[in-house]
Amino acid sequence: VKSYCADKKSTPRLIAKITDRVERIIAEDDDADGEYIKGLIEIEYERNKKL
Repeated sequence: VKSYCADKKSTPRLIAKITDRVERIIAEDDDADGEYIKGLIEIEYERNKKL
């Protein structure tokens, strides 16, 4: 999450929000792979980038 958001020059608040959301989603899914996680990060970034 941090490296993806750093490339986009995101605020610390946005990074924290995306990290928390992705961690909660992954905690519910035992089969999460790298591509799935990357997709979640991109989706959550787009949803929350106005922060």
